[in-house]
Parts: sequence; C-alpha cells; structure tokens
Amino acid sequence: MENFTLNTIVSLAAANNIEKITAEYIPTKKNSIVKDHYKNLNFETLGDLWTLDLAGYKNRNMFICVKGK
Repeated sequence: MENFTLNTIVSLAAANNIEKITAEYIPTKKNSIVKDHYKNLNFETLGDLWTLDLAGYKNRNMFICVKGK
C-alpha cells in the first residue's frame, strides 16, 4: 500500500510541477513502528524533516491494480 500511495502522490505532484515532497515524522508511542518509514521510501533527511526529490523518481514496485488504467 505504501508504494501505491507514494507512486500516486508523486504522479499528482509531477502533474502539478512540484519538484520535491517534504514530510515529517513526529515520534510518539503509537507510531514508533514506522520510524524508518520515510527512509525506507528513499526520502532523505533534511533536519527534522524528510524530503524526496522527484527528479528521476522511478515508480516503486507494487501489487495493487487500479481498474480502468
């Protein structure tokens, strides 16, 4: 699901001439299980934030199909 979601966000961002996606991970007791989530999606650290440069982004493998596409 993560790869499908990221591919979709990147596609929408690229269609709107957005070059980078910035995200934030806020540690809490409940979400510590996903502390490496952005790292695993190839985001790079930018201080307290994570950033993904869309130039050269290649869709991640996924096993979800969207009907009609």
